[in-house]
Amino acid sequence: MNVETYFAQPDSPSANSPVGKLLVRILAEYPESTFASAREKAHELLAVAAKARVYRLPAVRSAEAIAARKEQAAAYWKNRNAAQQAVAAVS
Repeated sequence: MNVETYFAQPDSPSANSPVGKLLVRILAEYPESTFASAREKAHELLAVAAKARVYRLPAVRSAEAIAARKEQAAAYWKNRNAAQQAVAAVS
């Protein structure tokens, strides 16, 4: 199996993904390794490179939660501006 047919499989990573790019470099450096072992090694190397960083998807909030957050932000900035104006008036 060559690299093009490997990336054409539905369960393989994308060729342009970090794992796919690193997989090709590993296979070029170690031609005796298999695609599965190269993929595992790519995951290991990327985990080491990322250290303790955990990537998460953004939270999906309801319309009510978004509205409540906007109200909190508006109240915060209103209070902050009032406090700054009070300090400026005293000065």
